[in-house]
Amino acid sequence: MHCRTCGDELPEAATFCVACGASILQPTSAGTSRPTPAATGRTVVLDAARIPITRVSSPALTPAPAGFGRTRAAGSCGRGARRKHALHSFPLFMLGIMLLVITGNVWPGILVLLGITGAIDELGRGRARAALARAVFLIGTAVLF
Repeated sequence: MHCRTCGDELPEAATFCVACGASILQPTSAGTSRPTPAATGRTVVLDAARIPITRVSSPALTPAPAGFGRTRAAGSCGRGARRKHALHSFPLFMLGIMLLVITGNVWPGILVLLGITGAIDELGRGRARAALARAVFLIGTAVLF
């Protein structure tokens, strides 16, 4: 098969010329173009008059329902809850630091201590998965050293 525009040789299944980019469509008697017989696949002709058009209007904006989203108590800056949970592990952390200094095992022991107190903080916030991840990471690092 050859291109009608430039005469270059084309593969049998081509719909466009590789050299000049011209369409390889054969006009029919009705004036519309059809793919070459070498084209494969099912051809579907859509009739625009038979396709229903549905218009969707945007809904009116309504205010958010009561209790939607995060609410804070009056006078709270959002950090108070974090500090409240952190205070639970602080005495344990200080006790652990003193114990590590007395025994002389500060370097790998600090990683274990951080893993335990960090896990306690995460559990206090209700995040068990994060607590496990923190404990495993820090205690595992201590085991490696």
